[in-house]
Amino acid sequence: MYVHETWPKYKEYLEIVFGVPYEKFSRQGLDFDMDNDTDLFQSRDIVITRACTIGYEPCVKMAREKFDEVKKNCSGEHQFLNGMGCNKLPYYLRPIVYASALRHGDEEDFDFLFKKWNMEHYLLERDSIFTGLCNTNSRTRSDLAWKTLLNNRARENILARAGTCSKRLINDTLLLDMFYEQPEYLKELTETAEGPVYHILTLVSRNLNTRKDIERFDEILKPHPQFAKYMAGARHHAIDRIGWRHRVAPYFGGNASEAVVEMRRLSLSAL
Repeated sequence: MYVHETWPKYKEYLEIVFGVPYEKFSRQGLDFDMDNDTDLFQSRDIVITRACTIGYEPCVKMAREKFDEVKKNCSGEHQFLNGMGCNKLPYYLRPIVYASALRHGDEEDFDFLFKKWNMEHYLLERDSIFTGLCNTNSRTRSDLAWKTLLNNRARENILARAGTCSKRLINDTLLLDMFYEQPEYLKELTETAEGPVYHILTLVSRNLNTRKDIERFDEILKPHPQFAKYMAGARHHAIDRIGWRHRVAPYFGGNASEAVVEMRRLSLSAL
């Protein structure tokens, strides 16, 4: 939906759906201890993740403020982000804050996290930080993050990183652009890191949203038949998504418009 022309109206609908529980959790305190209530803890995680992912303004504002606080408190050359020393963010909130902050931030924010990621040795924190790094909108920074990850593939879970980063709600062709414009880099990877490349190409396939994207994807796979064979299913799913969006998305947008009107009416009548 997010690449369709009706997305703004559908986003408005989602902001109402997630906005109400988000405000409730926010008033309670996002660092409130819910360890004894697993269902409520997971519900809070889902609500905040979705709210920030769709760009719900109060959630984005929260993430920016908390990230700025982390940058201020952990600016020391040898300060790590793991633990609860300089970084007071609850562990569940870290990937959400890092991702939202970089999605709506600047290159200075990326550089801060990238430096911390390179020096970090705790895997949980490294994973949270990379979730932030892959949300950059900068092509240069995106190339840097993924190339560094692949270079360190001996100690990185590429499959997990690709899976987490595929949940970005954005029309992102940065990885597709990198492989399309740097075929020699893909060739080098196919000779040394075939498994990790497969996971990354699967991530690329999940962000194919236009016929032009499909054509470019086919172009980068052409010299590598071993990947073309394995990516045939993912390519087919991408084409199905494009077709579904063309046929069905307008109805979702129309239903969302009607739902927003009714939800706002009910909200006003409850006052």
